[in-house]
Parts: sequence; C-alpha cells; structure tokens
Amino acid sequence: MKKINKISFLLVILTIFSCDDFTEFDRGFLITEDGAITDISSLERLLLGTYDANDSYREIIGLNSIASDEVRIGLGNRGQGLQEHSFTLTSNDGNITTAWNSMYDMLDNANRVIRAAESIELNSGEETTRDQIVGEALAIRAWQHFDLLRMYAPSFDPSASGVPISNRVLAFGTDDLNFPRNTVGEVLAQIEQDLIDASNLIPSSANNINRFSLTAIKALQARVALYVGTTESLNEAVNLTTEVLAEVPLVSGTDYIDMFREDPSETPANPTEVILQIERDQFDPRIGTNWTDINGDVFFSMSTDLLSDISNAGSSRQTVNLDLETSINPAEATPDELIVGKYLGTSALSGVNNIKVFRSSEMLLIRAEANAILGNLPAARTDIEALRATRGSSVTTPVAYAGLNEAIADIALERRVELAFEGHRLFDLKRFGLGIARPNDDCSNPTRVSPTTCNLDAGSFRFTFPIPQSEIFANDGIGPEDQNPGY
Repeated sequence: MKKINKISFLLVILTIFSCDDFTEFDRGFLITEDGAITDISSLERLLLGTYDANDSYREIIGLNSIASDEVRIGLGNRGQGLQEHSFTLTSNDGNITTAWNSMYDMLDNANRVIRAAESIELNSGEETTRDQIVGEALAIRAWQHFDLLRMYAPSFDPSASGVPISNRVLAFGTDDLNFPRNTVGEVLAQIEQDLIDASNLIPSSANNINRFSLTAIKALQARVALYVGTTESLNEAVNLTTEVLAEVPLVSGTDYIDMFREDPSETPANPTEVILQIERDQFDPRIGTNWTDINGDVFFSMSTDLLSDISNAGSSRQTVNLDLETSINPAEATPDELIVGKYLGTSALSGVNNIKVFRSSEMLLIRAEANAILGNLPAARTDIEALRATRGSSVTTPVAYAGLNEAIADIALERRVELAFEGHRLFDLKRFGLGIARPNDDCSNPTRVSPTTCNLDAGSFRFTFPIPQSEIFANDGIGPEDQNPGY
C-alpha cells in the first residue's frame, strides 16, 4: 500500500512538472520544474501562488465549528459533516486529509521559493524585493507548521509528538519518503527561527493585508506564545500584542460589520482591524458553504447555546454572526434555523469572503489571557471591559476578578462570541480544559436529520485530530503505532 501511494503521488508531481507554461498569475503557478524561476517576477509569482494554495484554513474553521458547540444540524443537512459533529471522526475523514495535504503543499511551495531565491538573477535594486519574498515564505512556513501542531499534536508539551518538519525541497527519485513525527519542541524551534529570520527580511513598509507584514508576524508570534504558555512566552505575548494593537486598533459599529460584509473583489473597508487575510474569489472553495449551501440548504445552523451568548454580546456581533439579510443568501435566520452570517459573500458570489486569519480583537484577548495567567488580573479585566464596551455588550464585567478562574471564564466567553466561526472554538476548549455539553435543542431535535452526540468530556482525545490514514500509508516514517491516541 505504501508503494502504491508513493507511485500515485509521484505521478501527480510528474504531471505538474510536465507543464511548461505559466497559467493564471496566482492560481496555477504553484510548483514548477527546477530552472523555471529565473528572475524576481517569477519568484514573486511563485510566492503569491503559495498564498493562494491555502485551502486548509477553510477546513480549520469548519472543523472547529462543526466538531464543537458552535452549531447544530441544519434542516437541509444531507449527511455533510456528521462524522465530525457526532464525535465519530476517523483518520479517513476527507476534511482532515484535505487540511493536512494543503498545509504540506504550502510548505513545499514556500521551500521552493526560499531555494529558488538563492539562484535567481537580480537587477540593480531588486535585493530588497527578493529579501521580502524570502521573508514572507519563511513566515508562511512558520504559520503552516503551527496550524499543523494545533490540529494534530495532542498537546503543546515540548516532548509530545508533533508533526513532520518540512524545511527543504524534496528531490523526488533521490529522497526517500521517510518523515517521522518531530516533537512539538522541535517544531516550535523551527517556527521561532523562521519568524525571527522573516522579521529581519520583511521591510517595515510592507502593509498589504493579503501578505505577511511585520505586524502579521508579531500576531503569529503572539498566538504561538499563548499556546506555549510558559511565563517567558506569556510575557512575550503581552509585549507583542501591545505593539500590534498600537499599529492596528479595534474598530466598531459599521466599520466592524463592513469588515465581514466586504466584496472580496474590492478594497477592504477602511478602517479595518484585519492584520492578515486569505484572499478568496470565485475560483476558490466557498467558506460559507461549511454551513449553508448556495441554494439555501442549511447544513449547520448556529447553536441555540451560542445564540444565547451572542444575544448579550452587542448588536454588531449579532448582526455579523447571524444572517438577518435576504439580498445575499436565499436562506434567512428564523427561530428554528439560525443561519450563520459571518460568510454571506455577495449576491453574485454567495458564501465567498476573504478569510480573516489575524484580527486586533484576538490580539486583545491574547493579551488579556496572558496577563490573567501571569497574575495581572486588573490588566486582564481592563482589556475585557474595553472589548465589551467597543462591541456594545450588555455582559457585566466584575469590578475586580476574584481569581484566575473568574477571569478565564470571561475570556473564554469573549473568545467564543468575538471569534465565532473563525477557527478557534475547539482549540480553545482543549486549551481551557473544557468539555462540550450541547443543550437538548441542539443535539436531539427530532425534525433534523438525526440525533447526535450531546457531550464530549474535557480532555477527550477527540479534541485532537487524527493523522490522515493516507499519510500513514505513504510515509515510511509514520506507522499505525504513531497515530494519535484513541484513533
């Protein structure tokens, strides 16, 4: 089986390599045969194709939503996502495999950018552009390695099993396909070094939110630091988020709503609190179809449990997360079908939106959590109160937190309502050591496709996704014994 998968994989690669012509600027220019990258223009095209190759974040967002307590089964569900939603997901799941393959595809492309930059011919003054391109490729490499850890590493203990590090271009025919799982500590060291190197190459003038900037690197470093969770890393998270928030402050009111209702083909609303986004168009998978089909069939709707929290979280957050419009999507929220509204797209392109990877509000919540764990409860309270005031939340913040548990409860609630449907909920439940307890209306409504599991215990192995079976078949370095516990 391993030999069959290797042959199939190599045939796909050879098919890609056989095409000599460059295709669409940011779509087909992903992997090229050696020697095709000869100048700064083709190097940048390869970089932009690498950004465009990201299909994993749609899966990360969908899985975090469907496998947690953000949604319930919709009346139009025809079997979509039921494995994930009922906590019966296996290593053969297509979404798990798509995410894994997409992230390693991006890693391979980023490595090709880095290697090609060593040999291209430069005209006078192009050194700075080359350095920026390499810096962005390094940042992409760090980003993808971190998301692989979030999905497939059982914990962030440095000695825990992580994922295979991909930091070089494979020479097919000479390299064997033997890539064991590196430890979490080894992967984090690679991430840290890549981000340091990227920071030294990307100029401060780079400010395109569709590409890595120094601000986006700080945002990624802050997210990583929070997950690592040591005293040193949490202090680093406080400092980094403070710098990011000074550069990209929160927005409110209509600016906040417009940030999620943008036409992907137009310049983003200004001001915006987006730090990095994945640009999407009609050729890309529609993120909104994680929940609602383009014909209006509802695969999953917002859970009544989440609605209860969002109802008190401020009108702008309710407007963004719940579909109260009719001009874009034929489906509209009703008491029985709470249509997810964060990715409505446009009337011409239903469900197509640019995907927000880092936003200022997440940075504020990272800072609040880091300060709370470090014992600075007043600072954590100040940030939570500031976010609630900006969003018009009716939730009362205590005059002072009585202890860490009270602060974390507030932070977890704010992360739930502020970052809903943005790829955080399942990861947060795992980090906070919380289980899933779906209310009866969300898990056993007889009018829906089928009852589903109501509860998932805190600490369940289900909070970590399995290594795809296809990887175990094809990779000599990973065997059945290396699969995550429970699968």
